[in-house]
Amino acid sequence: MIMLIYPTVNGVKMYSSRQSEIKTETDTGMLSSLSEGKIENVRHNISEVQKALEEEEEKEQNQQQSQKDIILNQLDSGEITYRKLFKDVCIVGDSLMNGLEAYNILNNSNLITQVSASLYHLNDNTDKIIRMMPEILILHYGLNNLEAGSHQPARFIGFYTEIITELKKELPDTRIIVSGIFPVDTSKARAKRFGRIDDYNNAMKEMCNKLGVEFLDNSVIFNESEKYYASDGIHLSIDFYEKCWLRYIVIEKEIYK
Repeated sequence: MIMLIYPTVNGVKMYSSRQSEIKTETDTGMLSSLSEGKIENVRHNISEVQKALEEEEEKEQNQQQSQKDIILNQLDSGEITYRKLFKDVCIVGDSLMNGLEAYNILNNSNLITQVSASLYHLNDNTDKIIRMMPEILILHYGLNNLEAGSHQPARFIGFYTEIITELKKELPDTRIIVSGIFPVDTSKARAKRFGRIDDYNNAMKEMCNKLGVEFLDNSVIFNESEKYYASDGIHLSIDFYEKCWLRYIVIEKEIYK
């Protein structure tokens, strides 16, 4: 057996430089081992947390999908009506929204509509909307504001922005959804101004992003909707609202929650 003898100075043990190196290496090795263990534990904990979050998210998605399927099945069977689903929704707009009243699809108390309405109609009814304090507010304007001039749709967007800004201020807890202008059947509605619909919709979508409100892109449901148009190529049948548009809103904006 080898014995290490430590020299002393005034009774204090002295270590050689080599001995210090050995001690340092040993301490470093121990610290390194401890650190690796702790890092591994942290990694494991993070992995477990991520796994739990993913499982919770998947569970929530499954619950939402199940809830959506139940609502859609109830709508199809007539067990539930759009009147009930949209009881806390206020829809404001032009003659295309007036169809909801004309066809008696939703309660009149949930609608503020007018044939040939422009943004002035919305501006004139802001106080009424604020008093209603709806959970969800859907706005549909633009068809009667279409102009072919180069200054459009900037003027339209400027006025729309002012009104929505006021509504957001007075109704901070209300979800505001701006509906895009419905496409028209160009084989019947041939006025030049209808060629600006996409420009206006793109401008409204950009406006919504800036204002922090929701945009409803209706173009996706018009791919096979020609059969729903009236003879003027602009207005739509009751089936459009019940089978397409309102159903699309329920799914896209999760009205079933």
